Amino acid sequence: MKNNYNFKHPNYEIVKQEINKLNISIIDIHEEVFEINKDPLSLFPFGIHGHYNADGYRLVAEAIQKRIIEDGYVSIKLRE
Repeated sequence: MKNNYNFKHPNYEIVKQEINKLNISIIDIHEEVFEINKDPLSLFPFGIHGHYNADGYRLVAEAIQKRIIEDGYVSIKLRE
């Protein structure tokens, strides 16, 4: 589900293109967390873009965890 949140660094697309050209694997937190959240500003203190709040950090950590498990860097058994 997309939302109206559109805070991307001015060089976001350029950096993504270069990373893809170099075949470097990344975890795009903007895409994985903020674009799909109904109210992404709720993941920042006082709804102001900057550092994440506890919920924001939790969702970022979950996105990272999901990816490293999917890529086989961590066994699911380690989570239990």
